[in-house]
Amino acid sequence: MWRLGLWVFTLSMAEKPEQCEEPEGTGFFQRQIALERMEPSRPWDHHAFVVGTNHKAGSQLLRNSMCWAFDTLGATYSCQFSGHGSSITTIGRENNCYDVWAPIQFHNHINGPELIQIKNESIRRGIPLRGVMIVRDPLQMVVSAYCYHHRGAEPNSNLAPPNITEMGPEEGVPDIAERMKPVIEGMLSAYQLAPPNVLTVRYETMTNSSFYFNAAWDAFGGRKDAAWDALLGESLGI
Repeated sequence: MWRLGLWVFTLSMAEKPEQCEEPEGTGFFQRQIALERMEPSRPWDHHAFVVGTNHKAGSQLLRNSMCWAFDTLGATYSCQFSGHGSSITTIGRENNCYDVWAPIQFHNHINGPELIQIKNESIRRGIPLRGVMIVRDPLQMVVSAYCYHHRGAEPNSNLAPPNITEMGPEEGVPDIAERMKPVIEGMLSAYQLAPPNVLTVRYETMTNSSFYFNAAWDAFGGRKDAAWDALLGESLGI
């Protein structure tokens, strides 16, 4: 077999002798060394990525998971649709997506109209978009929001009344529900427009247990790490 390979190689060189001519310093071994020194291709060099969450829909769960993934891959530049606070990379994160474009984007209040804008901008730039967003039972979101703000978190949030820490559930939950309505509607509109290039994962599935956490990813193709493959796999060549 090796003789056949050598013969084919020799024949191809004999048929095209001009291929044997190399400019000085660009021979076979020099080119191999140059290739080895080239910076490896990174997913965000040829794809755009968006991670979408909403208040009390599992925003920290998904953001932290994806931030770990991007940090592990060496990402050092991203933007967010608020310009401050939590983002999707540890390094190079203080960039407002409304002002600058970045291949890695985090939207903490994802909704249908803005998701369409993100998709259209990717099309305009000729860069394939991949994304993931998280959804949760709206009633659970309301209850979680009440408990969260009732204990004093984010005291200046417009999603809770100023005196929420003094309000019992009978009074506080209905008030929170009314304020959370735009958040839930935004999540629903994004969910409806997410396919085919933005994956959706359910908060309830991910938090049920470690088994169901893995199952949430397995659901995207029925195999281990299928969601990660769908989001990053082709970009990584795996």
